[in-house]
Amino acid sequence: MSNKKKTVESLIIVLQNGNDANRCFAAQALGNIGDSQAVKPMMRALHDEDEDVVMDAVTALGQIGTAENVPDLMECYRIHPVGDVKVAVVEALGRIAEKEKFDYEPLLNFLLEVVSGHGEDTHWEIDDEEWDDWWDAQFKAIEALAKIGDSRAASAIVAALDEDEAQELNEVVFAALAKMGKSGEKILIERLLSNDRIQRRYAAKHLAEVQTVKVRNALSKALADSDVQVCVAAAKSLAVHSDPAAQSLLLRVFQDSRSVVREQVLEVISHSDFSVPEKHLLNLLKDEDQLVRLQALRTVAIQQNVELAGKVYEALRDPSLDVVAAAVEAMGKLAYVKAGSTVAALLSEQGLNTELRIKSAIALGTIGSEAELPTLLEMLKDPEQAVRLNSLNSIAHLDFPGTQDVLLAALRGELHQETETPLEVSQESKTQIPENSTSDETITAEIPEPKSTLASILEPSREVELQDSANETVELTAEEQHFLEIADTNRKLNQQLQDRKILAPHQDIKRFAAAVLGEERGQKIVPGLVEVLEDPEPLLQLTAAESLGRIGDTAAVKGLVVLLGSAEKEVRLKAASALGKMKAPESVSAMREHFPEEKNLFVRIQILQSLKDLAQMISSEDQRLSLEKIALLLLEDPESGIRMAAAELLLAVPEKNEEPSVIPMIAKLAFAGGGDQRLEIGRMLRKVNPESGSAVFLNILSDPKQESHHRVAIEALQEIHRI
Repeated sequence: MSNKKKTVESLIIVLQNGNDANRCFAAQALGNIGDSQAVKPMMRALHDEDEDVVMDAVTALGQIGTAENVPDLMECYRIHPVGDVKVAVVEALGRIAEKEKFDYEPLLNFLLEVVSGHGEDTHWEIDDEEWDDWWDAQFKAIEALAKIGDSRAASAIVAALDEDEAQELNEVVFAALAKMGKSGEKILIERLLSNDRIQRRYAAKHLAEVQTVKVRNALSKALADSDVQVCVAAAKSLAVHSDPAAQSLLLRVFQDSRSVVREQVLEVISHSDFSVPEKHLLNLLKDEDQLVRLQALRTVAIQQNVELAGKVYEALRDPSLDVVAAAVEAMGKLAYVKAGSTVAALLSEQGLNTELRIKSAIALGTIGSEAELPTLLEMLKDPEQAVRLNSLNSIAHLDFPGTQDVLLAALRGELHQETETPLEVSQESKTQIPENSTSDETITAEIPEPKSTLASILEPSREVELQDSANETVELTAEEQHFLEIADTNRKLNQQLQDRKILAPHQDIKRFAAAVLGEERGQKIVPGLVEVLEDPEPLLQLTAAESLGRIGDTAAVKGLVVLLGSAEKEVRLKAASALGKMKAPESVSAMREHFPEEKNLFVRIQILQSLKDLAQMISSEDQRLSLEKIALLLLEDPESGIRMAAAELLLAVPEKNEEPSVIPMIAKLAFAGGGDQRLEIGRMLRKVNPESGSAVFLNILSDPKQESHHRVAIEALQEIHRI
């Protein structure tokens, strides 16, 4: 018998005989494991004395139940007094109807009964005067009826919508009507023509799913609606109609006298598969309203209408700088190289607004040539940081042989003389371009690769994101609270580094050049970055280390090893991360030797993660045994993050995950710290050895004396065998 089958049978026993809490956990686990063997025991659990067990059993039946279970679930709805259970029943019925075809007649009638009211033969336990659980049941019933899609339900759900004291049902009702055939279509068209502007908006939105001639004609009339949002919704729905006649009708909206309609409709359809013809775009590019002209330029760029590039160039003379900025952006996306010198002139004009100059710098990365290089180099001294960094980014994208030499010169700070007093970074620049956070919070997970080199410097601080999320009400475990206390302490210690966040112009250019060079390949790149590792500025050191990690050339190992001794923990973190990508025995040795003296929790975790990434390349028996010894000792570490990283390292050591003694040691971690990592351990064992992992937890589950550990065992087994 497989351990999955043993797991299901053991969980069924818990469902029948366990304490209240464990019966709930067993029901949840059986639903997530998805074995049909659990259906009959789950049906019996519908009569459990504990309402929480009943609700979890109902939810599980929604996952593993079939049409045979529908009558029992409907009966549960009628006789169980607790509103939450009734809501769970309706939701479960909807899930069964969605995944299986059967005779829906009894279920249809039942759901219509739920939509219409509490039901005369249904017992409700009312314990909240301000909220009626039937409202939730009604909502779920309408969703379930949408999954069935029977047109006979259309009139009933509209009647519920029209009740004087009805809850907010517009979205769910109109979405359901779109799936209810001719009856639903008829009602949607009627509501599109009604006096209720809110309902007209919903009708226009959901008629996108009903592509008939009647609908097409109704939507075309709605394009002239007095409510702008109705017009926009109707246009968006027409844009997805495959009928050419629908697209022809849609183009009439650009003759609307209301500029806001022309602009908003153009915006929504530019993001659909609908393509606005060139002759209409030409007219829109000359529209009297600047917002329409701006959106027309964006649409040309999105649709890649390269034949209109000349007309886009003419928009540089527009009286609105916002339109000019949109034209510059469009020329970049259209790769209109003839505009290079003009865009360079806009970039160099410091009197223009920063947004326009930034877009000019970005566009030159596509349309610029070696002729624009002097302008871009001059911009590296600009007082606006965003202009400096985007100019350097465009230099990196210029297609000429000397690009790498320019970037290396920028890295060495040779592109312009350093002034004794650094240029002041404007408040606008500080606001628009926040620096990367290097606080310890960035170390709790694997550091992500940047989406682009520019994003790696300019993306908003994760520290700010964590502070924002901390304002939300959340329930923290003791482990998480301990982590927050550590992070707070380290943040205070890090204040000195944070004070240097706004770098002098020559330093931020050097740092950005270091980031850009991580995407380049060439004989000069690695030596140039290694040289910068000796720079006294920590932010430059860590950026160079990160780029070297992306390149992965083992020639950088020696320089990165030196950084492990840095006084700045962020630098040590990046060095450890980069070494994890250097497939050389020296990387393993250096991190292994440094680990005992490293005091920072997050750097310690990163070293273990890097050693794990290198474990498969280890051929030396001494190194293998050394890593194994470290990992085994750390399984008992008081820090949960260290324990998890040690477990992953141990499983990565060649041949170690095949040893019978290892899996029980890993499984034991699920019970540490109150079981906070039970789910993670279960998922880990699922990947490496689900059979042996299951055996450990099944033994605990079969021992009544270890009932206090049963929850951990149940939920770990759930993750090992989850469908």
